[in-house]
Amino acid sequence: RLLFTSGGTEANNLCLQGAARALRRRGDKLLVSAVEHASVLDTAKALEKEGFTVEYLPPESLTPEGVAQRVDSRTILVSIMYMNNETGNLYPVTDIAKAVKRKAPQALFHSDMVQSFLKAPVKLKNSGIDFASVSGHKLHAPKGIGALYMAPGTRLHPLFYGGGQQGKTRPGTESTLLAHGFA
Repeated sequence: RLLFTSGGTEANNLCLQGAARALRRRGDKLLVSAVEHASVLDTAKALEKEGFTVEYLPPESLTPEGVAQRVDSRTILVSIMYMNNETGNLYPVTDIAKAVKRKAPQALFHSDMVQSFLKAPVKLKNSGIDFASVSGHKLHAPKGIGALYMAPGTRLHPLFYGGGQQGKTRPGTESTLLAHGFA
């Protein structure tokens, strides 16, 4: 499923907040790369204020083994970007996602793919990645359009209420003009 958003920042916020709140009964721990975009890091800090435990992973631990070591039964979400927006470093997110799933099948995996989308492609099917954030402006689409990929069977608590659009997960009238420009 694909949800249209206003960009990568909203997609990251929708994913982290929506998944954490939807999964709160399963656990309270999030693992987040310490080198994430501010839209992920600031959202993680806000979730800490809501009572979630967030562990910030240093870049040297962003390997399948390094991340899996930090996963436990309380882990509900792991968020690691595919390509760093400042350094250009690529992280092995599909291998990390699979290692996370082996250790804790209940944990969900998110990747901010704004920088890498269509530049360093990844096949999401059977990758272990449950959510992926993308933004149109990085592909010469108009500013103000992005998307959040959601793997089958995943769900999020909405950030907004008041409409049935996009499965009630992101209600509001979509901009067909911006979506067409993104396409």
